Parts: sequence; structure tokens; C-alpha cells
Amino acid sequence: MSRVGAMEPKTSEQTSLGRLELREALSTQPSGVLYRAHDTDLERDVAVLLLAPDSTAAERARAMTRAKALAQSNHPNLQRVYATTTEGERQYITLELVSGTPLSSWLAQPHTDAGQVLDYFLQAGRGLAAAHAEGVTHTNFHPDNIIIDAFGRARLVNIEQGASESKSAVGGVNSDRRAFCRELLAALAECGGPPEVRTALEAAVDTTQGPSLSDLIDTLESSLQRTDDEHLRLLMERLQRLWLDGILDASLGHQSAAPLPMEDLSEVVAPAWEGSAITPGSTTRELSDLLIQAHSGLLLVGAPGAGKTIALLELAKELLQRAKRSSTSPVPVVLNLSSFEGQRELLPWVVDEMVSKYSLPRPSVERWLEHDQLVLLLDALDEVAPRQRKACIESLNHFLKDHAPLMVVTSREEEYQSAGAKLALGSAARLPPLTTESGRALLQHLGLDAMQLPATAPEEHRTPLWLKLVGESDPNGSLAGAESTLNDAYERLLSKAFRPEERSAALPRLVFLAKAMTRTDTSDVWLERLSPQWLPRYVDRAIVWFLAITCILLVQVPLSLGVARLTQRAPGMTAALVLGPLPVIAILTQGFRLKALEKLRWSWRVALRRAPRNVAIGSAVGAVIGLAQHDLAYAPLCGGVGLLLTLINALDSADKPGSVAPNAGTHYSLRNALVLASIGGPPVGLIYAYGWWPFFVDVAHSDVAQWSDPSLPVAACVAMFSWHIVFFPYGGAFVSLHWCLRCVLAWRTPLPLKLVPFLDDCVRRGLLRRIGGGYLFVHRTLQAYLAGMSEGAPTTFNDSSSRDAR
Repeated sequence: MSRVGAMEPKTSEQTSLGRLELREALSTQPSGVLYRAHDTDLERDVAVLLLAPDSTAAERARAMTRAKALAQSNHPNLQRVYATTTEGERQYITLELVSGTPLSSWLAQPHTDAGQVLDYFLQAGRGLAAAHAEGVTHTNFHPDNIIIDAFGRARLVNIEQGASESKSAVGGVNSDRRAFCRELLAALAECGGPPEVRTALEAAVDTTQGPSLSDLIDTLESSLQRTDDEHLRLLMERLQRLWLDGILDASLGHQSAAPLPMEDLSEVVAPAWEGSAITPGSTTRELSDLLIQAHSGLLLVGAPGAGKTIALLELAKELLQRAKRSSTSPVPVVLNLSSFEGQRELLPWVVDEMVSKYSLPRPSVERWLEHDQLVLLLDALDEVAPRQRKACIESLNHFLKDHAPLMVVTSREEEYQSAGAKLALGSAARLPPLTTESGRALLQHLGLDAMQLPATAPEEHRTPLWLKLVGESDPNGSLAGAESTLNDAYERLLSKAFRPEERSAALPRLVFLAKAMTRTDTSDVWLERLSPQWLPRYVDRAIVWFLAITCILLVQVPLSLGVARLTQRAPGMTAALVLGPLPVIAILTQGFRLKALEKLRWSWRVALRRAPRNVAIGSAVGAVIGLAQHDLAYAPLCGGVGLLLTLINALDSADKPGSVAPNAGTHYSLRNALVLASIGGPPVGLIYAYGWWPFFVDVAHSDVAQWSDPSLPVAACVAMFSWHIVFFPYGGAFVSLHWCLRCVLAWRTPLPLKLVPFLDDCVRRGLLRRIGGGYLFVHRTLQAYLAGMSEGAPTTFNDSSSRDAR
């Protein structure tokens, strides 16, 4: 059988079909002749299957039905169907023109790698399974009908046989599965392959009732899972669970996203070398190809609701599949730029985000970035604070000068254009407002065939988000009237989410949540990242700080008094007064920062680096005590305490991952603080009392002369001091601030003390999405809608909405 892009073209008398100019015949199909043609409107080459005029009406109808079914699939390994057209007696199907190397020719080359053979066959098999899902079989699965395109993707072409509603459809699916197994076994016979793969294929080819093709491919893909880095596999697993399952599938209902048209906007970027323009007719389905063409990266802009994030996640899904199949492919990671702080370098920000939000070990993340093993998919540049947006762009450009990762950045167009700087990415694409034609295609994809986007619809209504929300919230309504606004759709969404008796409590909480997120310039909520800035009133923030410091002093004052009680002398009280406030001062100086989201390990390199500083601080404190007692010998005594505290202070990031769960950082902080303080306090006290203090016994013995064994009170004093000097900086201070803030939020705002059940309930009602331990609104426009409400937000909506809710 002839194949597209793999044979010498035949000359043909040039003619036209509507806007299509036929250039040359490519092959003869059972249902007609396949031509290369040029679309004069979109300025691109396509393939056209002109149905044979002497075929029966039933055969032509079946071909058109098959094409329409395939057009519903957006699978990247299938040849795409652009249109079906009937012009009088002529019927034809417009297809993607797939060019490249036939898999049969590639297999004929020497030194074929078994892993790559499996990769190509599995890609084509996924395309065939997608065709089966639309009710279409191939009946001629063969390497001749698999094209390896310029981007290394296997594309299945020449699907010639459609499935009917009879039992023959089942037979066609089984025939395709057995053909897939036979061809793959034949290819592996030439280059080897894992024995378990051959066993599975041989079992499937010999039965008519074997596993589905999709299940068989899942089994085979397990043999290709990369084994080069355990933590990299964990990243892929968490990307799949947090973003693709938790956000993409939840938004699309486990369907593929509809391809959206894109326009070239290369003038808004400043690539380091000549970039590549977006070709007319490109859609979001070609993002992975465009990313490769763009070299240093791609900028994707559009209006609110244009589909930028969904397109980014679809790209992440495709890149993740490639990374799973090949150890040489970089692994995608999705990060939200809303948490970026101005004047900060991008590299440490990326590391911190991956450590905190993916709970991955810091050394591994730094290693991946150093070796360009990641594809950085950075969403929502527009959510960076306006005063910091230019600095963020400059940090991105500086990062691209020193590293060569693939990168995609999304942003609302207006916010990017007003930033005052251009990204040094290779290309830029814009998601334009939907046209009547693309809107109709999207509505059909959403199952809203009865609705139609009117030609007079305003630009803000020409977005996928508006069509989806308005259409799903009122499927029997009309899109023609200006009364169908996005706010109306959100009102109906909220009305359906909560019963009337629930709204009085739920809506004020959601409004406050949205306002607090907007005020703090963030699009996702991580409980361990809550700050006093969530409170709108300064007096409430002051209350939080007062309570947090009071909690710390309630622990430190008894410990300081214990030092004085054990010594029963003035030096003990002096030490208590000097040493007691030190942790508070240190914590206030460096801030209540979260330090325990990552696991820790002891590092001798860190110990050597920090020992001089700790000895100097301890000696300075001892000198202050010595001046009060007219004896500077206390300086080396306290310097010894600083040296011993280096045993605890020399902690560094461990190369071990943590778990991802709501408020996991707070739990890690409390656990680490208790463990480290308990391990560090008593040992340091004993080592000091019996290993260091005896050298200065003549100086300080009078302080503990009433004890039979003076080393015991010294050990207790140092142990207690070491306990609280470790507990608070290594998580205790953060936990104190966190729970004081939670209590004040529950007291002074509509938010409940138990936030996780409330947030999880909003996820179940379809208002929030959960990403591991974080939460975000289903769309930023919903957050903006709620944030725009007054504090006394309405708890009821119009009568029709209330009836819907009931």
C-alpha cells in the first residue's frame, strides 16, 4: 500500500477543490485518491482524500462517518482530520499532511536500538488505541503506515477501515491488536528486546480475547520506565498526580483538550539568536513541536480564560510521556510564578518551589538544573506583582544566559506588554479570541452542539472559559445576549455548589479567601505559607506577633529561671537575663521562616563553616556575662557552648524526598524541632559539663558549690539552654506563629480554625483544585470575581439560580 510522504509523487493535472489547490497525487486508497494540496486561506500544505466517484453511496458515507469520528480525537500520534466536504457529487476529506521517514525505512537501518523500536511502536499503538476509542479500526497496521516526523514522533496514517455498529467492530479491534503484536515482534526479532516484552506480545497475538490494546501498551511501557534517577521518577509521579490528574483531568473530565488556534507574536520577545515564527494554522496541539523549534523557549499569551494553563498542562502531559519512555528526554515541571519575589534570582526560586511544593530533596533539584534535565513550564507571569514583573523577566533572561533548559512561560497579554521588558525566548504565540468557526468546534468538543457562538459576540465572550462556564451552567440558554456574562455563570456555579442554608457561612469564607490571596499576590494556598499579611487590619497582625512572641517567652522564661535556680547565684541570673532573649532576637532578625519542609542531614562541611561564627557568638555572650561578674573567663566557657551547638547547627538538606500533603510543612517543622532539640540538648549539656567545663572549674565552681557533683547542674543548665536555642530556630518559632495566626484568623475573619476540611469541601464542590498540599481556584477569574465582592457578600442569588440549586 502506498503511503503519505514516503513515495515519489505522481504528476497530476492541477485543479482545485474550493480553497484547496491540488498539487500532486500521493497514493491510491480503497476509498479514493490521496492528493497533496495547498490551503490558500491558511497558507499551508494539506492532504486531501478525494472519494472515488464510482464507489457506492454507502462506501462514501462510511468514509465520511469515519473521518468525522477521527476528527473528534486530538491524539498527537494520529493523522489529523481537518474537514469533510461535500460539493455536489464530489466528496473529499482534508487531512494533515504528514511527512517524514516511514518506520519501515528506519527499521532497515543498521544498529537499531530496541528501546527506540519499542518507543516508536508504542507511540503508534497509542494513536491506534485512540482511533479505537472513536469507533475506528485500521485493518492495515504496518511500519509502512507509521511515519517518524521531524520531531521524532511516530504518526499513524492511512486508516482505511471504519468500524460499524455490528460485531465486526470487535473483530476489527482484535485484528488491529494482533497486527500490532505481530509487527512489533518482527521488529524486535532483529534487534532483541526485554524478554518480558516478547512474552506479553506472544501471549496477546495468539488469542482473540486478549487485553485491550491500551492495557497491553500500559504493560509494555512498564519495561521502558527510566531507572536512571529514583528522585526523577518521583518528580514524574508527583507531576502526574498533582497537576495532570489533579488539575488537567479534573478540568477536562478525563477528555483531551480541544486544539485552540494560535497566532505568531514573535515581536514581543527578544531571542538571543534568530527565533522561529509560528506558522499560520498552528494549534495548541503543536506546542511541543514549536518548543523544539523555538530553541531557548516559548512565550504563550492570551486573554483571561483563553486556555493558556490547560495548553501548558497538555504540553506537560506529552513531555512527561516522552520522559517516561526515554532517559535522555528532560522531565517537565510545572511551577506558578505568582510566588516569585522581585530582585531574586530564578535558580534559587525554582529550587525552593520544587523543594516545598513537590517535596523533593534540594541536592537532587540543584543537580537537575545544573545539567538541564528539566523543562520549566512557568505559568502565570501576569500574577507576579506589577512592581516586580520587570525584575522577574530580567531574572528569567539572566537564567537563560547561564543555562540551556527548554522553557515555556504563560502570561496574560496586556500584563506582559506593560511589564517594560522582553523575554529572551525563541518565539511567542498568542491565543486569539475564538472565531465563529473555532467556537463551534469547541462547543461540539464540549458536547454543546445545540449552542452557537454568534458573530457579534464581544471579545471577552470569545474564550474557551466563557463558553464552557456559560454553556455548562445553562446548557439550554443562549450565547447571543449580552446578559450571559461570566459573572452570571459564576453565580449559577456558586448557587449549584451550595444549598441555600449553606451559603451564609460558605460564601463569606470564599470571599475572604479570594481577597486575601489577591492582597498577597498569590494564586494558590499552602497552609504552611500563611502569613500575617492575610489579615487586612494592622492591629490583627500585631496581635499575631504578640501572641507568637509570648508563646516563645512562656517556654524560655521558665528555662532561664531554671538556670538561676540551679546556680542560686548572681551569675546564673545574669546568664538567664542575657541568654534568655537571644533566641527571640535571632528569630525576629531572620523572620519566622519555614525551614523544615525538607529533610535534614548533618554535614561536616557546614560544621566547619559555621563553627567559627558560633564560637565567636558564644564568646561574646560570655564576655557580657564576664563583665557583669568582673571575670572574663566566662567568655571561653560560653564559647565552648557555641562550639558544641555547631553539632546541631551543622544541618544541611538531605537528599531524601518528603511527603506531599496539606500543611505538611508545619508538621515537619514541629517534628524536626522536637527531635533536634531533644537530641541536641542533653548530649550537648553532658559533653560540656564533663568535657569542657572542668577546665574552668576554678572560675565557675563557686556558682554550684552547694551541689555534691557540680557537673550535674552545669549539664542541666546547658542542656536546657541548648534545647530552646535549637527548638525555636529549627521549626518551633514557625509553628508558634502559624497556630497563633490560625487562631486569629478564626477569631477575626470568616475562615474556620479547621481550614483543611473547608478547603477539601470546596474541592469536592468544584470551586477549588488541590495540588498536593496546596489549593487554588478552578480559574483565576473566579478568584477575581469573589475578590471583587464586598465584605458583606450576598448569600442568595436570583430566583432561577435558587431553583437550580434546589
